Amino acid sequence: MAVRFRLGLGAGILAAMLGMLVPVQASSIKEDEEGLDSDQVHDVREFALGNARFFLFHEAGHMLISELDLPVLGREEDAVDMLATLLMLHAETEEDDQALVDSVDGWTLSSYARYASEEEEDLSAAHALDEQRAYTMTCLMIGKDAEWFVESADDLEIAQERRDECVSEYELARKSWFGLLERHQAAKPAMDQFRIAYRRPQDPDLSAYMELVRQGRILERLGEALSVYRLPRRVRITAMQCDEANAYWSPDEREITFCYELAQAYLVLLADYFREEESEDYAEDEAEQQE
Repeated sequence: MAVRFRLGLGAGILAAMLGMLVPVQASSIKEDEEGLDSDQVHDVREFALGNARFFLFHEAGHMLISELDLPVLGREEDAVDMLATLLMLHAETEEDDQALVDSVDGWTLSSYARYASEEEEDLSAAHALDEQRAYTMTCLMIGKDAEWFVESADDLEIAQERRDECVSEYELARKSWFGLLERHQAAKPAMDQFRIAYRRPQDPDLSAYMELVRQGRILERLGEALSVYRLPRRVRITAMQCDEANAYWSPDEREITFCYELAQAYLVLLADYFREEESEDYAEDEAEQQE
C-alpha cells in the first residue's frame, strides 16, 4: 500500500498540531515548507490536495442533497461524510483512496491537537467529533477493502471484531446511497452542468496555493465525478481566497466554494509534524552522545 507516512502520534509532536485550531497566518508556501527536504515537500503538498479533495466531496454531498432533494435520516453532516467517502471509494482510483487516507490522518491530527490544548469539545455541534469522523470513515474504507486500508485501521487500533462488522455496514451504506442516486443518473456524463473557476487571490502569499490546487485539478475532478448525475440547474465550483480555512456549499448561490487557506492549513499541519519529528530525533541523538 502506497502510504507516504505513518502518524506515530506521540506526546512530543502534539504541540505542532495546534495550528489546525487557529487561523493560518499570512505566509508564503516557501516559508510554510521551510526546513523540509524534497520528499517532504512533495508529501505535504499531496496531503493538502488529498484533504482538499475530501472537503470538496463533502460539500458536494450537501449539494446533491439540496439539488436532488434527497432524504436524510439523522444529522446531515454525518450523512455527507458518509456520502463523500462512498463516492470516493466508488471511483476506485488510487488517488481517491490515498485522499481518504490523508483525510483520516487529518481528522486524527486535529483531534489530538484539541486534546493537547485541553479545548473542550462542543457536543452540541452539527459535526461529529473529529476522532469519530476518522473512525466512521475508516470503517467504510475497510468495509470496502480491508487490505488496502489496513494501516489506517491499525493506526486507529480498530479491533478485528469491529473490522468484520464494517463489511456489512459498508454494504448497507452503499446500497442505501447509490439506491437513492440511481434514478438521478445521466444517460452520459455532462460536464456542462458545472462552471469551474480558480479566482486569483488578493493576498500574493496565497498565489502559490492557487497554483497548487489548480495544477491538482481538484475542481475539475470533482465535476467529472459528479457529471454522471442529472442536476436541475447549473452549479458553480469555485476556488478562492476566503480569509478563513474553509469550504462550503451555498444553496442560494448554487456554488461549492473551496478556500485556498484550507489547503494552506493542511500543508502547514503536516509540515509542522515533519519539523517536530526531526527536532525530536535530533534531541534524542544529542542525548545519546552526552551519555
